[in-house]
Amino acid sequence: MQDEQSQELAALELLWGLREPSSFGPRRALTVQQLAEVCVRLADTEGLNAVAMQRVAQELNYTKMSLYRYVRNKAELIAVMTDLAIGAPPDLGPPEDGWRTRIDRWIRGIRATWQQHPWLPYVSEWQGHAGAIRPVAGDRPMGPNEVGWVEAAVAAFEDTPLTARERMDCVFLLSAHLRSTHAMTTAGVLPWTLDVPQDPLLDRLRDSFGSSYPALTALAASAAEPDHDAFTFGLERVLDGIELLITRR
Repeated sequence: MQDEQSQELAALELLWGLREPSSFGPRRALTVQQLAEVCVRLADTEGLNAVAMQRVAQELNYTKMSLYRYVRNKAELIAVMTDLAIGAPPDLGPPEDGWRTRIDRWIRGIRATWQQHPWLPYVSEWQGHAGAIRPVAGDRPMGPNEVGWVEAAVAAFEDTPLTARERMDCVFLLSAHLRSTHAMTTAGVLPWTLDVPQDPLLDRLRDSFGSSYPALTALAASAAEPDHDAFTFGLERVLDGIELLITRR
């Protein structure tokens, strides 16, 4: 446990620029930024499994051991590439635009980033420990970009009567909606969903077992709503609930 905590703190030092550069060996020719850029490119084109110390070293024409002068382990490699891919926190616009508009920009910005880097949701968990808010989530260190995104979302509620804790809870709630709708489009194949391609095997499944799932069978038989967006539908309902709370206050 102590060793894990030490590694976590060491990764935080790296992410936040607090680690003193090593004076051992020849003068450094690489930067952590360059390492992260290679990792992001590999993950974007080949998937997260392609990110390994040996592979990154080959891409940079360096030895694997030489990379350990910049990052101490793969966890640190993942941490720096995650913060780079997340990118700088957004400008959500002036307070006059209203909290709802600003939050909508925030969550759609995250969604666009996830679409650009499909591996990102699997290494970035927008969760928090009980008690004080720390730049550490799910035993994974968070860098300045990721913390900046959380800061932007919480600040969007600053002109509302919500308490500080409630503002953070709203951010968690919105993040959970984003994650759940993302998971619905990436995990599993439901033969009764409207957007599944036609296939004889799926037709046979529906014919054989459709009576056991009457609600889903009726859904699959109905015409798809062309303008329906599950993400936007859920987002509007979550924002409606938050707005109701603010109005009551």
